[in-house]
Amino acid sequence: MSVRRVVIESKGHQIVKAYPKGGSAARRVIGLPPGVAQALTPLLDDRHQGAPLWPNRVDGPQYYRAASAALRRAQRAVGLPTTGFHALRRTAATLSLQAGMSLRDVQAMLGHASPLMTMTRYALPDVEAQRVGSARVAKHHPRHDVIIRPKSGHRS
Repeated sequence: MSVRRVVIESKGHQIVKAYPKGGSAARRVIGLPPGVAQALTPLLDDRHQGAPLWPNRVDGPQYYRAASAALRRAQRAVGLPTTGFHALRRTAATLSLQAGMSLRDVQAMLGHASPLMTMTRYALPDVEAQRVGSARVAKHHPRHDVIIRPKSGHRS
């Protein structure tokens, strides 16, 4: 799957830009799992070349509000809490990193120019990984039973 352009809304109408946010350098190919690609195939078979994957009633791009409402309906239908598209991007970034995808690949998937954007705005801390890592350090530290306390008069 590729990201080649973007639809923006401005003053009640839509504009299809010839490139995604970030300019032409943000055009990218995204590797999808085989199951997702297989589920999308019927949608691709029935559409015109260059048409949106999920078109509106007249085969144009959907307005963000309509697409968000459709997402929330689908989430409710399967019993999931409702979220927005941005939350799904953050979730994809976090889960991809937790599954071992490289930071560079997650950055490319999201179309970020900098890995700093990926790490600071999209990837959420993994508290369970912190817990496991801390337990590993405590287990292997020769004096793991010692609790380090600040010297008197110092505040932490």
